[in-house]
Amino acid sequence: MSTLIAHPQRRSPSKRGWFRASVLMVLTFPFVLLSLLFELALSRRGLAVAALLVAAGFSLSTWLRPPLSKDIRGLQLPVGLTSESSLIPDDATAVVDRTSRRDSLATALLLVIGVGLIAVVVEPKWLHIFSGLLVALGIAAVGATTMNHPAVIESLDREFEQRKQIHSILGTRSEELLAATSGARVYTLESLSSPLAPLGAELDDPFHGWMYIVYGPWLVAFCLLVTLFSMQGSRRRRIVQCTLWVLMGFVLSGVITSRRWVAEYHLADAQRLENENAFDAAVVALDDATEVLPSFAQTRRFWLIQGRIDQRRGAVTPHARYFKIHQHYLNGEPEAARSMAALLLLDAPESRVVRDFAAQISTQLGKIAFFKESENTAQHLWTESTRIAPWHLDCQFGLATTFARLHRKEPDLVESSLAIISARLGDRMLLSDIDSMIGDAYFDAGRFEEAREHYAASMETYSLPRTVNPHALEGLLGM
Repeated sequence: MSTLIAHPQRRSPSKRGWFRASVLMVLTFPFVLLSLLFELALSRRGLAVAALLVAAGFSLSTWLRPPLSKDIRGLQLPVGLTSESSLIPDDATAVVDRTSRRDSLATALLLVIGVGLIAVVVEPKWLHIFSGLLVALGIAAVGATTMNHPAVIESLDREFEQRKQIHSILGTRSEELLAATSGARVYTLESLSSPLAPLGAELDDPFHGWMYIVYGPWLVAFCLLVTLFSMQGSRRRRIVQCTLWVLMGFVLSGVITSRRWVAEYHLADAQRLENENAFDAAVVALDDATEVLPSFAQTRRFWLIQGRIDQRRGAVTPHARYFKIHQHYLNGEPEAARSMAALLLLDAPESRVVRDFAAQISTQLGKIAFFKESENTAQHLWTESTRIAPWHLDCQFGLATTFARLHRKEPDLVESSLAIISARLGDRMLLSDIDSMIGDAYFDAGRFEEAREHYAASMETYSLPRTVNPHALEGLLGM
């Protein structure tokens, strides 16, 4: 007789239970993933990676902020060891080369950051080594930015002088425009009202380029804090290690900027020899300075020193004539300076320094004529400045402002004349004022929809709680 053994039957899961579990998994997956991401981000590896990514952001961000034109970023600024910078506007097209460069300051920083990212993923405790390297390289990069590009820094000084002219011109047009009542991106409103630009290129101060630096020092400070808090050991050991990294940065900065220091030594020696009436030896010292750092020859400071020496030794050179023009201009004789500059341009048409100063003189005379309501004369002088130095924005802005005043019923022409300037501007206040001026032209022509669009664009470009955009706001509310 066979015995039947009953086996328990397996109960298959219900379709409803499987569906419920699937829905629960889908709903909780984002929270589980978010929890894992937070855990990873707050881990030692996550914090180390985040610190290096922040350092990369500083490296790629703005390093120089011109008073008028667009920002200069880390990848666009060469170290300046073997090549001259191309950040000066082109003589013919007034276009500035803002392409990324392999020999840029950010390249070396990003190389260290890239290696560091791989290293801290393997071993997070190595973070302080790479952050310390970034401290040293950051200090050297800031030094190279301020010291290795004298012609670039002087071009920024010239932009500040142009910003002063625009400030004066806009002040006569409307007291509600932002650029007429507020300071520039680099300097304060008081410096805009001063008769001479602060820390101009004529001063023997090789460090005044520091005033245009933006995020370079932030990179150094951030990496220094990361080094201090990521290192193991006593407080004294960490402070000593950070100090050593800072000292290494200054040593590296001295090496990178050594050509500038040697050139400065030769300039100081030339001025000493000039005071001793050893003019021929002073000229030799100046030649030594330009041989070490050729971009010095493209600066107004060099032309004034060379011109003063040539003037005292009785040599008739373009530099001596330039020095005399400068003296006439400072003595309040711009008409005589303009006549002499026109003759000098015939003998030195390729000199950017001469063209810069000649355009500055004509622009100043145009502003005087504009204040006297002699708009035809102002237009003639500003056109002359634009022809001499097409990279100057103040004379073009003066022309566009006069054109907008004379052709307020032709807003399309006003917009096209101002759009040429907007394409080269980085100053948000001026960009906002340009939109307001275009809005005024459309309003006067009875095209209220276009006027409203430009007033709204002006508000969007620049309007802060503490810096209200009154002109654009009044334009919007008035419609």
